[in-house]
Amino acid sequence: MTVAIKQLPKFVFLTILYLLVAFPSLIAQSQETARPVETYDQLISAIRETMAESRERIEAAVEREKVREAWEIGKLIDEHVLYHQRAGYAEQVVARLAKDLGMGQSELYRMMQFARTYPIVAPGRKLSWAHYRQLIAVNEPEMRERLADRAEKEKWSKRDLHREIGRLSRPETEAPPVEKLSAQPGEVGTTVWSVPNMAPTRAS
Repeated sequence: MTVAIKQLPKFVFLTILYLLVAFPSLIAQSQETARPVETYDQLISAIRETMAESRERIEAAVEREKVREAWEIGKLIDEHVLYHQRAGYAEQVVARLAKDLGMGQSELYRMMQFARTYPIVAPGRKLSWAHYRQLIAVNEPEMRERLADRAEKEKWSKRDLHREIGRLSRPETEAPPVEKLSAQPGEVGTTVWSVPNMAPTRAS
């Protein structure tokens, strides 16, 4: 049993853990507020509502774990690259990781950029990784935070966020090139790579 649990993907394990922790309180709330279901139509409606709410909670837990996973991966790569301060090393290690992990290089660069944009801890907002992939392309910190606030409060989809970023950047014909800076260990805002195509990703 222990071996089987260890083999579960991290986000699945955390989702199960979340349900185990939250289940007693959810049952208690249900017992306090539940009313007798008198008809079959009421019964099937209540069951469908319960299933929909459960799926929403599970999906939210999975999305939160995806965000943290992206931040942790980006942080690990960034710290490794800063430790090995050699010309061209970032490109080499990202290319090798992409091949060994079966991931795109652009996605790994975005994870690195994510960890650099939020250097302390992974953000605690109720936004998905798809939202953050758009937000990290916004260079102005205050604008980025305003957009994140609105996206969370107004429950924007990734398409809504992409559209708003495009609207705000419309006067510019193209995004400015990413500046290539020298890496300084522990210093926020320095990098040893040029992030390719870091304009807001097209919402799909």
